[in-house]
Amino acid sequence: MNKKLLLLFGLVLVIVSGCSGTSKFDELKTQAEAHYAVGDYVSALAVYNKALDEKEDAEVRTESTRIKGEVERIKEVMRMYNGIKDAGTSAKNIYTPAEAVKYAQTLNKILTEMEAFDVSSNDNPGFYIGQLVKSSDFTNAKIKTGLLEVNQSLGISGKNAYEATQELIAEMDALLTKYELRKGFAAVQ
Repeated sequence: MNKKLLLLFGLVLVIVSGCSGTSKFDELKTQAEAHYAVGDYVSALAVYNKALDEKEDAEVRTESTRIKGEVERIKEVMRMYNGIKDAGTSAKNIYTPAEAVKYAQTLNKILTEMEAFDVSSNDNPGFYIGQLVKSSDFTNAKIKTGLLEVNQSLGISGKNAYEATQELIAEMDALLTKYELRKGFAAVQ
């Protein structure tokens, strides 16, 4: 009887210890999903990778790969977003037409990159950029950027370079305020 009880206890111990890895895996998978749901993309990726350290799983591997790609795309969105902000900050004291033209060219390059951003993947960065570039606000900002460049380079603006630049800075700030970043984007570096 003792041998049977000992054998049964050993069998239960083997089963329980075998399940603990799966339990840890499931717990990590749930944590990763929760991080992703609140926009904590970097933590979601790290926790999915920890889950994969526990147990190889095709579904989790796919999610990890997808989120890794999404994080890279968020970094690209942040580069463009910060580029617009930084250009505006640098342009606060523009007084010459040549400086205004350079500011407009910098903005135009970033706006063109936004238009070329792949929005077909239906991920968070694609949705954000897609929504932004399809807006009339974006179209207006792009037109005003082009007008600043042309008018200041040809000297045909009714406004001096400072006034014209300040108006465009305000236009770009309003655009980025209206289409604020999605939750969690700013935390991705």
